[in-house]
Amino acid sequence: MNRPQYVLGVSMSNHDRSACLLRDGEIVAAVAEERLDRRKKSEGFYEQHLGSAVLPPYRAITAVLHEAGLTVGDIDRVVCGRSILPCRDDLLNQFPFPPEKVVEIPVPGHHIAHACSAFFTSPFENAAVLVLDEQGHRLEDDRFERMTWYTAHGTQVVPIRQFYGDSETLSLGMFMDAFATFTGLSEAKQPSAGKLMGLAAVGQERQQWPSLVTTVDDGDAYVRLSELDSFFASVLPRRVEFEGGIVRQLDDLLAKYWPVHWSSNLAADLAFKAQAELEGALLHINRHLKAQVGSENLAYAGGVALNCTANAKLSLAGWRDVFVHPAATDDGNAVGLAYYGQRSLAGKHRRPELFNPMTGPRYSQKAVEEAVHRFGLGEWLERTDMSDEAAERLSRGETLCWFLGRSEWGPRALGGRSIVADPTVPGIKALINSRIKHREPFRPFGISGTPRGVEQALDVGAALPSLAPYMLAVARARDTRLSQLQHQDGSIRYQIVQRAWQPEWFGMIEAFGRRSGVECIVNTSFNVLGEPLVETPSDAVRQFVLSGAQALLINGFRLDSADVPREYLRQIRRQAFQAGGQHPLKVALGIEAAGYCAAAITFLEDQEFGEEAAEAEGKQVLRAYYSLHLRGALLKNEHERSTELSKYLLAMAEFDGAVLEAASVLEATEQPETQAMGQFFTHIGRYGSAFRHASGIWAGTDG
Repeated sequence: MNRPQYVLGVSMSNHDRSACLLRDGEIVAAVAEERLDRRKKSEGFYEQHLGSAVLPPYRAITAVLHEAGLTVGDIDRVVCGRSILPCRDDLLNQFPFPPEKVVEIPVPGHHIAHACSAFFTSPFENAAVLVLDEQGHRLEDDRFERMTWYTAHGTQVVPIRQFYGDSETLSLGMFMDAFATFTGLSEAKQPSAGKLMGLAAVGQERQQWPSLVTTVDDGDAYVRLSELDSFFASVLPRRVEFEGGIVRQLDDLLAKYWPVHWSSNLAADLAFKAQAELEGALLHINRHLKAQVGSENLAYAGGVALNCTANAKLSLAGWRDVFVHPAATDDGNAVGLAYYGQRSLAGKHRRPELFNPMTGPRYSQKAVEEAVHRFGLGEWLERTDMSDEAAERLSRGETLCWFLGRSEWGPRALGGRSIVADPTVPGIKALINSRIKHREPFRPFGISGTPRGVEQALDVGAALPSLAPYMLAVARARDTRLSQLQHQDGSIRYQIVQRAWQPEWFGMIEAFGRRSGVECIVNTSFNVLGEPLVETPSDAVRQFVLSGAQALLINGFRLDSADVPREYLRQIRRQAFQAGGQHPLKVALGIEAAGYCAAAITFLEDQEFGEEAAEAEGKQVLRAYYSLHLRGALLKNEHERSTELSKYLLAMAEFDGAVLEAASVLEATEQPETQAMGQFFTHIGRYGSAFRHASGIWAGTDG
């Protein structure tokens, strides 16, 4: 018998690092580093190299090798890659792979890794392939991969058009990132185009605004930096420190203007514009791509491909079916890199079939029991039939955390790591957003259902079938009981569950349908307080304790929060948060940024992080602490407390963005004295060098 051939793909981009292991062309395991190191987006820069080198995804590599029972010496080929710059030397310097087995995808090759991830996991024998992201590899002349078209058949993925960007010619991914930045939408310190997509449904068209995306007769679509600069100059305030500065590249533009808050009408309308222009550009691109390739199928990857609102309209370009790789951003490139390496080995060819995204490591019963005991909850752990119990609890209106088997590949919860609820419970969307997830109220929700359940609940019409298993499709509600889940644009994101992949998940939804008459459930990702999706049983127990959900169902066990004495559970929550290694004030500021100031302050109180603790960590932390409480006092119309906190901030005699933000809030109040204080903050703040002296004078007066 021939020995199996193993190929390891290692994505080493500066964000979304990951690893994937193939055995004879079949995925053994694939996991993103963020799931294991618990850092959203998992940046891996060497600080001493100022970002020129990145760390390999140690935990992800170790996890996929462990899943197969292999060591580094058992791998036949390792293929690595990253965006912008090479990475092979970084991998060999940090991981003991035999050098002769390690290859790097040729430059420019970032997009071919995306293309391989999309086509080789698609159900197509032949397809057009589109890669569209922020930027791929950067060439010596400083151009970068912006968009690439391919034709694919069998084991061949061949580029047919390559579009490059430069400092003036920006990609559609950069375009969306710029709008996300200026609407105050970020995630892990990076612009969040996903949040921008959600906010777009709240906005309206402003017909006086000019078009920004340039479309070309050959199918290209891009944005000019100079035109973007002119547009933002007409709608956003300029930063004083940028006066006289020249915008030569995107980073200059992002530093030039103040963002607006996502809750403003301007932010919503900016998001609407960005989404509308993106959708128009994508239709233009896809119509030309289809005409050139002639295939009925599209395989699609790159960060832009996760825009499910735009994806739902790709049928208008004439595609019969569209497959988006579930991990369409750089974490998905580990799969693409592995398949790229597999092509060069004499091994088994892949079978075109629907990709099963449950690729994470497996966890034993012992791992579950150890995790529960680690947090002092062992006496309340009970065995259960997860499907039946979840269905019964959901029908009673409970919100549950669900952990079953292997984790999902990509950012969408697909039944491995989910928070679930009854979609017919009044106000369930607001409840999960405000009390459990603490995320912005405009964020859309998804449902998971059986094929019959989704067809009855939603008007899927002529939807593209290969989007549905991965929560990458949207439709309008047909069942009025689900209309409350519709986003502001009338859409609901949905997953059609595959029984063969997840029989217990499928069975639970069927059982819930027998009780409720609706074979669909609310399904959102199992993560809270800014962390990535949970991966291990320990993550699940810790995040459940922090979530406020009624119960955790985990690999055949149940943990019910109602069984645990309230005061003891509060102590465990503090322990669980400390185990996550996050700073309480940073988490509280994230909760407040999502629109839940009172919840943020309550969170700090629960973690026993008060003024003394903030002061002990230095002036910067104390300023942030006071700023948060100032906003809380203003929301409660506590005039005396607002004035007191404002004076504390001024007395620190330093100007920063938090102070200016507080000033703008003060100016918006109805009390004349508070308005005057805010105006003073704002005026003095715009003359930074004078701020220290003036604030000292103010702090010594009665206001």
